[in-house]
Amino acid sequence: MRETLNTSRELLRLLATLDYVNNDFQGDVNKFKEELKQALQEILDKRDEALKQFETIITALETEVKDIKAIMQTLTQEREKYELLKQETEYYYNETFALYALCDDYATLCANLKNDCITLRDDMKAIQIDIDAIKEETRNYRDQVEFWHTSLVNMGYDKLVAKVNQLEALINAMREAKKQEMLEAITLLGDRYKAELKEIWLDYRALLAGDFKSYTAEMESLSKEIIELIDDKKLGALDEINITTLSSLASLNSAKQIAVDLIKHVTDEGIEELTQHKADYIVELQDTKTDSINSINEAFAGAGKTFMAEMARLNAEILGIKGELIAFGKDFKTEHLASSQTWTAPQGAKRNYLIFLQGGSGYDNSANNGGITSFGDLKSVQGGLGSTAGRGSNGECAFFAACLDGGTSVNVTIGEGRSSGFVSISYSANN
Repeated sequence: MRETLNTSRELLRLLATLDYVNNDFQGDVNKFKEELKQALQEILDKRDEALKQFETIITALETEVKDIKAIMQTLTQEREKYELLKQETEYYYNETFALYALCDDYATLCANLKNDCITLRDDMKAIQIDIDAIKEETRNYRDQVEFWHTSLVNMGYDKLVAKVNQLEALINAMREAKKQEMLEAITLLGDRYKAELKEIWLDYRALLAGDFKSYTAEMESLSKEIIELIDDKKLGALDEINITTLSSLASLNSAKQIAVDLIKHVTDEGIEELTQHKADYIVELQDTKTDSINSINEAFAGAGKTFMAEMARLNAEILGIKGELIAFGKDFKTEHLASSQTWTAPQGAKRNYLIFLQGGSGYDNSANNGGITSFGDLKSVQGGLGSTAGRGSNGECAFFAACLDGGTSVNVTIGEGRSSGFVSISYSANN
């Protein structure tokens, strides 16, 4: 019974303890619930706050996305503009190098033109020297004519003076012995032949004037044969003077002064006529010089027209291949070949090449033509024609485009001449 009571008491005590523990646990549970509820509420508050922040962030992100889209659109437009500008830049870049190649070729042509102008200037100087030589030769002819005329007129006078001086010496030697006799004889001889002497010298004057006028007419019509005419006339006139002098020598002793005056008069007339002829000849020479200069100017003008026509043809060819120039790309280079050689296409270069050829110029004052310039079997141009009467013509020119692989070897021949030909090779080294 006691054991039962004790057991009951222990059981009650245990139940009381359990109840206490249960109450304590229930309090802890309630406390934990409150804490959990509070924690959950805090989580919910934080969730709500986070959601609000997320909405703000999302709104901000949407704004940023819109801004980024606007920036991307702007960048796309700028990129398109950049691509367009890049294309235009490449186009103008290619055009610039093409223009550079053309300028380089034109510079070569201008250098050749300068050399041609210098040669033409030298030719003009040579022609001027020839004209001066002709003028000097003409002056010599004029001096010879004047000398011949003076000699022709004075030849009889000198001989007559010599003969008269001989007679005067003879008279002086005989003066002591036969002074009075010689004076009477000379007086009688003068009275007898005075009229005859006057008639003879009038005839001589007419003959001399006629011969001189005839000579002047022949000089005007046959100037190229002036030396032969001078010699012929001189010999004929000298023969006539000698014959006249010998035939009238015995009648001239008392008429020395008359003969001197007559010859002086004829000489003055001859000099006057020769002076007039000299002026006419100078006018004719000036006209000849003017005609020569006009002929030279006309010839130069014709050559200038031919040159301008050639330049127009070259410009047409340049415009025709301008489209091919654009395909050459960047890093445009030009090689000039002035001697015959084997040329090799650079490794890594494009297949497109623009090639300019010019043949050698024809030789001056020679029938030899300029040599042929060729670029392998692809293109050849003829040399200029030689000229036996002056300046040879320039060699032919040609442009053409060729496609060559890197490392290809081509035999280049440069034509020789007054000025040698050349080959200009233009290409892009940019792959």
